[in-house]
Amino acid sequence: MNTTVALALVASFLTHVLYIRNQGAGNYFKHFFQPFALFLPINIMEEFTKPLTLSFRLFGNILAGEILMEVLYELVPFGVPVIWLVFSLVIGLIQAFIFTILTTSYLAPSFRGSH
Repeated sequence: MNTTVALALVASFLTHVLYIRNQGAGNYFKHFFQPFALFLPINIMEEFTKPLTLSFRLFGNILAGEILMEVLYELVPFGVPVIWLVFSLVIGLIQAFIFTILTTSYLAPSFRGSH
């Protein structure tokens, strides 16, 4: 869990730093009030929940893959170690891809309109 939380916190911190660097501090704080000023608490809460959901999603999906491999081993104990390693590698690649895509979607607004 520590690794997934650390990865999510770094991705979130990088998102904020790049937004301020590319759009300016004024636009960074202005985006919290959009589309209306009443959305400020929701937008702030969203910024805290992004790394939380990223880390839980990554941890949960990897844990589910490990549990699935344990079940496979219990059902078919012969020849599973090789399949186990390949399956674990595929699950890890898929989770890394999902994490990267989500982080990229969080980073996208920081590059809008900047040249």
